[in-house]
Amino acid sequence: MFWGDARSKGKAQGSGVRGRPRHPKSFENERVALTIFDCHTVTETQMELTEEQKRAVRLAARERKRKQREREKQKRIRAIEAQHAASERAERRRRNLHFFGEATPGRNATTFAGELQIHREFLRALNQPDVQPGETLFEVAQRTYQAWIRGPFTNRNDETIYVPGFNRTAQRFDGEYGFGIENVSFEEIWTAPKGCTGEETVDIDSLPELPKLPNMALKEEPVPEPTAPPPPEPPSPIPSQQPYAVHFSWIPPGANQFLNGNLPGGT
Repeated sequence: MFWGDARSKGKAQGSGVRGRPRHPKSFENERVALTIFDCHTVTETQMELTEEQKRAVRLAARERKRKQREREKQKRIRAIEAQHAASERAERRRRNLHFFGEATPGRNATTFAGELQIHREFLRALNQPDVQPGETLFEVAQRTYQAWIRGPFTNRNDETIYVPGFNRTAQRFDGEYGFGIENVSFEEIWTAPKGCTGEETVDIDSLPELPKLPNMALKEEPVPEPTAPPPPEPPSPIPSQQPYAVHFSWIPPGANQFLNGNLPGGT
């Protein structure tokens, strides 16, 4: 067998113009030339390898297989991480959870008023005072951040701080879902929104009212009064009179004479 079916290729791609008659000897020369590239001939003569070369070929094949498996493993890991991230985003939108300084889930506030509003809502949920006279946006943001990372549902270690997400619909922090942030100073993570530097003093007289707190009070269900346990049921009566007990015993033969007083010997 020839590489790439060379017999048909020689007929279709001959050196002459298609359709021109060719001398029979040209085909014989072509067959002789094609036999040189026989796969078996090449394998047996020109591709004989030493043991060292064969070992190198096997090692290279193993390395290619290892790299292929590593690529497939990384691909599966990325797929799992993407699925996990999509699930977290969906759950975050469903719970309407906000990070520090976000106007909507996943989007930072872009204006002075928008960021100040979310900080005020954070402060109220953390039982902290509202904007004080003479405070700047930077000072309000810093005070909010410090109260947030030290507030309820917060956990920390040497490098990471786990803080709860804020539900703007319920106006409270979520005790089940939150964020992990690096334990760095506030100045390293905060930037002023567009159109301001953060050093502007907040005009507390023009602040809008905060959203009303939803009625989260639960309806008190009446406690049922304790009741006495029901009396025990009497045992069911016997359906019919039971027969007297009968004792069966074995009496040996000849015992009747002893019972009647007829003792042996006439006594």
